[in-house]
Amino acid sequence: MIQPSMKRSLISCVAALLYYSGIIYLYELVCNLSSPEGNVRILMYHRVLQNTDVTKDFQQGLFVTQKIFDEQLLFLSQNYNVISLEQAYNVFKTDNKFSRRTVVITFDDGWGDNYTNAYPILKKYKLPATIFLTTDFIDTNQMYWFYQLAYILNDSLLSESDLKTVITDLIEDEKIPEEYHAYMLENISNFINIDFYFISFLKNLKMNHIKLILSKIMLICQIDVDKMYMRSLNLTWKQVKEMSQNNISFGSHGKSHQIMTTLSQDEIIAELSESKNMIEDKIEKNITFYAYPNGNHNTLVKDEVKSAGYTCALTTSKNMQEEKIDIFSLHRIGIHQGMTVNKHGNFSKSLFSLKTNMANSKYNITGEQ
Repeated sequence: MIQPSMKRSLISCVAALLYYSGIIYLYELVCNLSSPEGNVRILMYHRVLQNTDVTKDFQQGLFVTQKIFDEQLLFLSQNYNVISLEQAYNVFKTDNKFSRRTVVITFDDGWGDNYTNAYPILKKYKLPATIFLTTDFIDTNQMYWFYQLAYILNDSLLSESDLKTVITDLIEDEKIPEEYHAYMLENISNFINIDFYFISFLKNLKMNHIKLILSKIMLICQIDVDKMYMRSLNLTWKQVKEMSQNNISFGSHGKSHQIMTTLSQDEIIAELSESKNMIEDKIEKNITFYAYPNGNHNTLVKDEVKSAGYTCALTTSKNMQEEKIDIFSLHRIGIHQGMTVNKHGNFSKSLFSLKTNMANSKYNITGEQ
């Protein structure tokens, strides 16, 4: 089995070969002719952290540092036509293609560092971006459940025996759907030892089940919930308002970040309409773009998105069989620290280019899952 360090070195070598030989550039030209989305990449960020803020409790796939973000934007501004999501939408809806290599920048959730760390760099390079807000969290000290769980797992506060106790008790009390019983009991070790395995699994459950499991875990680990909420990690409406007047647009990411495919039709409608209305009321602008939490959607969800008055929706997955662009299922490329830096922790133009291009391909040689 290839060791992670050797795999990273191999990917870096391949990336450098493809980038400096011009093969990636030729690949982009081919994509412009053959892909329904043409020569455009919609990038998806979450958090932008200062170097001193990076600790092991952060989900590694959800952040870039300020330094790396600055270098990424410099590279994009020099090599791509960076446009707003609205400009991209106007091209999509007319079935036209982009004449130049084009990038759209988006952020999910509404983290406070989007204002303190990302916004100044976007202004520095005069680049537009769209931030999708989860409205129940804006201007509050609430913390996303997956962030809480990542903190607990990465700090090794939860043992296998403790998790087995939690799961067994909940099963005996019939608090977890029966269809998940066997899988959960069989994968306790994986939940503890494999990064994000537990978080990925829990996304299949309804929010009431997730909150119940998390509350039991925090109780058995003797975690003071109040201390976790001492400082807000989220944007404020004042910050949102300011950015909305300075080249940053906003869309909805729902009210509560629940996975839409786990909800009833009435719950879906509430998530879509209430979040849309809230943002419109706060920034006094029409909100027409939506991003599916975790990218999950189906026909029912898409239909309700349209009915709620949205004109465009973004996901994270790509349908390789599509022959025509679906503006209610626009593919985005997730960007994080690990996939754009070399073994020395420095920004790599070749790795960044490889990731942002091969993510539009059915062939995955970037090491990303």
